[in-house]
Amino acid sequence: MHHKNHSFESELAYTGFRQMFPCISLQPYIQCYWQIKTELSFTSPSTELLHPNGGLGVIINFGSPLIYEGKSIYHTGFMDGIHTKTRQMSMTGHVDAIGIRFNPGGASRFFSTPLSEISNSNINLHDLAMGQLIESCQEEREINPENDILKFVDNLLAKRLVEPLSSEPLIQHIANKIKNNNGKSTIAEVINDIGKSDRQIERLFKGSIGMTPKQYARTIRMENARLLLKNRNLQSLTEIGEMAGFYDQAHFIREFRAIIGLSPTDYIKFKD
Repeated sequence: MHHKNHSFESELAYTGFRQMFPCISLQPYIQCYWQIKTELSFTSPSTELLHPNGGLGVIINFGSPLIYEGKSIYHTGFMDGIHTKTRQMSMTGHVDAIGIRFNPGGASRFFSTPLSEISNSNINLHDLAMGQLIESCQEEREINPENDILKFVDNLLAKRLVEPLSSEPLIQHIANKIKNNNGKSTIAEVINDIGKSDRQIERLFKGSIGMTPKQYARTIRMENARLLLKNRNLQSLTEIGEMAGFYDQAHFIREFRAIIGLSPTDYIKFKD
């Protein structure tokens, strides 16, 4: 799940959705944990939009296969990698899953695989040498079914936290500058005081965040545009596009459709 606003929790109440925030030591790296547990009709799947925001997730699924873009994912545990476009996820039948939502760059503290290698894909956790996480969660559910599985995962990850790379403060500094300006600054403006070449920064950023600074800025700019559309008062699409940093409405609509898969007008109408 890629959302963080309070309305998303209420919109998914029908799934038994709940979320929990990590312990203090993990908050720089993990946005939240979530759990969904319900029974849904096989004939009328529930569909949600998963929007890119620069982060990635890990999902452990104990129920019916989750369906991404019409394709069923049969792995018990998988990493929902860095994505650059909105996707649709459908749930049907016995829904019973937990998830970890990492902050941008946060997953690199737990996974040795370069995040750029698993972008725009769902990867079996066994292929990432993370099968133990699945097995530990399955064992906990069997032995202590009344315990909070999300607290268990939080404790497990706190023990797995590895030492940061020396480049981490630099990468987070750049990511924060992009995020704080909603992706509207040029990359040249963001890195003009860094003291490293563009190529060095791009390599380090891509290894930690999973995308280039330019791709990340594009993702953040679109996330901001999407939130402005959701929370709009009386602003026109032109005004919202300008607020989000697009120089004309045609460019805004074209970019929005390329990433979200809907026009801004259709997005407003969509159940999201």
